[in-house]
Amino acid sequence: MPVAVGGDLVLAQIIVLKEGITEREACDLVWRRETRQIGGVKRYVPSDSSGENTTVVKSAGTLQGIDTVLYTQIAANIQPLNAQELARLAVESVGKAKPGMDGITYLMAALGRGLKTPLSNPYEAEGEATVTAQLRLDITGPTYRRACTHI
Repeated sequence: MPVAVGGDLVLAQIIVLKEGITEREACDLVWRRETRQIGGVKRYVPSDSSGENTTVVKSAGTLQGIDTVLYTQIAANIQPLNAQELARLAVESVGKAKPGMDGITYLMAALGRGLKTPLSNPYEAEGEATVTAQLRLDITGPTYRRACTHI
C-alpha cells in the first residue's frame, strides 16, 4: 500500500494461510514476521498509527480473490532520511549487528529481490563510496601499518 512520503511500488507476495486461521491470529503472524519474532508467542497490539519503531498491521481488504490481505506499515525511523545517512548507518552496523542483519546485507538482499525505492540507487552508490573511503582509512591507518611490519 502507498505510504505518505518517500515510498514506491514494490513487488509483494500474498501468503495464503490455512483454513481456520482467524484475522487476529493472522495479524499476530504478520506482525511477528515483520518484527523478526517468528516462532514467538507475543501478540500484536493494534494501533491506529505507526510511530518510531512501531509496526502497524493494516488490511488492504480483498485483493486477487483473497478475502483479507494484511500488510505492515512502519514509520520512518531515520532522520535525516537520505542516502548519506543510510550509508553511514549501514557501514556502522557491520560488526554491531547479528550476522546477516547489518545494513549492507539488507541492501544487497533488497536489491537482489528487486526491491527499489527512490533512495535505492543513491544509497547503493553512497554505500560503495563510504565503504571504499573506510577501507582506505583502514589500509593507511596505524593498525594496518603495524600488521604489515609483522608479516
